[in-house]
Amino acid sequence: MNSLQTWLPNHRKLLRHLLTESRNVLSYVEIWKVSLHQIEGHFGTGIRSYFNFLRFLVIMNLCTFLLIAAFVVAPVITSERLREARQTANAVALSTNDTCTHYNPERKGLVSFYDYILDVLSATGLLELSYLFYGFYQTLDIQLQTSTYNLALA
Repeated sequence: MNSLQTWLPNHRKLLRHLLTESRNVLSYVEIWKVSLHQIEGHFGTGIRSYFNFLRFLVIMNLCTFLLIAAFVVAPVITSERLREARQTANAVALSTNDTCTHYNPERKGLVSFYDYILDVLSATGLLELSYLFYGFYQTLDIQLQTSTYNLALA
């Protein structure tokens, strides 16, 4: 009992010290802390609160990007690679003519520069076949070894 009585205060002191050190580290990691402090000094707290809101929006966009990359883009890329590997392993020749079902968004002939700008702004053309295009993803279930991953619910 005596060793327990001496261990508990030392343990609490160590946890308290660890907590204060972790708070100090997190204060250094805070995005734009020094810049926001300078802005507050020059323009006041109202402008700083606006930039705090912008910082919050940037962090939310980063979190959304990470979630979409982890739960949508990565499973689609890996399932396509696995599907291609299975198709080459099986080496099944298709007897149907798939030229009618193949969509090629690449323009032929003389294309003006502003058409490429319109493609980027309206997400058409080559962007339709990229992972950044929302309509690119199919609502298929990705078959894993022991379970399935429903991409439509991701």
